[in-house]
Amino acid sequence: MPSRLGQNFLASPGWRERVLAALAAGPRDCVLEIGGGQGELSQRIAEQAARLTIVEVDRELAARLRVRFQDNPRVRVVEQDILQTDLIAAFQAMEAGAESGAPAGPQDVIAWRKVFGNLPYYITSPILRRLCDAAGELGEAVLMMQREVADRILARPGGKEYGYLTCIIGLRATAEWLFDLPPGAFHPAPKVTSSLLRLRWKTRAASPDADGAAMMEFLRHAFAHKRKSLRNNLKPYYPAAALDRVWRECCLTPQARAEELELEMLIRLADEAAKRNP
Repeated sequence: MPSRLGQNFLASPGWRERVLAALAAGPRDCVLEIGGGQGELSQRIAEQAARLTIVEVDRELAARLRVRFQDNPRVRVVEQDILQTDLIAAFQAMEAGAESGAPAGPQDVIAWRKVFGNLPYYITSPILRRLCDAAGELGEAVLMMQREVADRILARPGGKEYGYLTCIIGLRATAEWLFDLPPGAFHPAPKVTSSLLRLRWKTRAASPDADGAAMMEFLRHAFAHKRKSLRNNLKPYYPAAALDRVWRECCLTPQARAEELELEMLIRLADEAAKRNP
C-alpha cells in the first residue's frame, strides 16, 4: 500500500515485539493508538490492554480496521485526524465502556492511560503539543518518531538541537530514549532512522504558569532567532526597564542566549518578565 499520508508501517515482527514490550500494555490499561495502519500492532495491543481506541485518519485503513475488530467490543476505531481528537474524552469513553460494556480484564478499575503511535514527521510537533495540552490527564506515551525530532526533545542546553520543542516537552513530561529503529524495520522504508521514546507526563507543571499561553509565548520569542541574544529576541515584546531588572535579578550576561539556559532558568525568566510586564 502506498504511503499516502506519510505512513511507514512497522513491518518487522522482531521490531514489533520490541515495541510492544516497551509499551507494556496491561489488563487494566486503556491505550489510545495514533494511526492503526494495517492493524498488526493494534491486534497485539488489543490482546493485552483493557481497552483500545485507534484514531486513524485514512478512510481506507479505518474501514479495514473496523472489519478486523468488528467482533472485539473492547476495540473502537475512530476515523479522525488526531489533531482534531479530544484525547480526554476518548479515554473517558474507554473507561465508561470498561464499567458498563464487555469485560475489560481481570478488574474493572482502569489503572493507566497510555498513548502509542508512529508519528508522521510532518505533524510530529503538533501532535506532541496536543499531548502536552492533555498531559495532566494522561499517564505516559510511547512514541516512534524520526531520530532528529527525538534528539531535539532529549537535547541539553548548549547543543544545536536544544530549543522550543525541548522546552515545551520538558515543561510537561520526562522524556526517555528507549531505542532506535532502522529504516528496514518499516515498509515502505523511510530514508531516516526512527527512535522510540517514552514520555511520562507530569501531574503538575514546573511552575504555576509554566504551561500557560504566556509561557508558550515567552519560549517562542526566546528561541525565535538563534543567532541573536535572548535579550535581543525579547526586546520587541518587553519594556527595556523590565528586562534590565530581570537580567539583574537572574544574574545573566547581556550576551546570554536561550539555547544556553536550563529550562528552570527560562521558567524563572518568564515568570519574572510576566511580573514586570503583566
